[in-house]
Amino acid sequence: MPKRLSATTNDTNATTKRPRTIPPSITPASMQYTLSHATGHLIHYPSFFSPTASPTLFTSLRTVLPWKTIPITIFGRQIDQPRQVCFIADNNTYYAYSGSGKMGTMLPDWPDALKEIKEKVEEVVGEKFNSVLCNLYRNGSDYIGFHSDNEKSLGPAPTIASVSFGASRKFVVKPNPGGPAREAGKLELVLADGSLVIMKGMMQKYWKHAVPKTSRKVGERINLTFRKVVS
Repeated sequence: MPKRLSATTNDTNATTKRPRTIPPSITPASMQYTLSHATGHLIHYPSFFSPTASPTLFTSLRTVLPWKTIPITIFGRQIDQPRQVCFIADNNTYYAYSGSGKMGTMLPDWPDALKEIKEKVEEVVGEKFNSVLCNLYRNGSDYIGFHSDNEKSLGPAPTIASVSFGASRKFVVKPNPGGPAREAGKLELVLADGSLVIMKGMMQKYWKHAVPKTSRKVGERINLTFRKVVS
């Protein structure tokens, strides 16, 4: 059974600090501190966006964003990613991962729904983001394997804010073998419609995360990973 790490809710003795600002619609009860470790922190908000707002935002993102299947290179072999993606960013901001090639913004400006989500996330995180990698999981066969968002363009200790809309999917986090967090064990979360996960500190150096396949019949899921490209 996966090991649950330093999990607390509304605990005054929590080892993870609360974010500096909380939007009026976000109550302390909606925060779930899931992982606090010397190598990084993961904070989970199971219901960051309300059940009323989430379906509207999902529909807007599904319609407006220019979803594409983009190939990546794995062990020298080029394959299509098992999901659809798009990349939206401020002007002159580019990103590349796993041999995907240099990705620039696919739209001339941030769509209104994406701006609204970004501003709300920035308020609780306390940081500004200049880009977002958007993933569309069309069914249970779409997935992303274990990886870290550790590209040099994100800096040595990037903050990643991940928002989910649509079908619930399992999210798995595990420490790198041989690293300083190796004894911590694996963590599994279910990311529901409207949830937010924040990964901070050295999470991308010492940990990996994944959204595995599922044999269950599930609907579409959109995941937005906000980040700051620094070079």
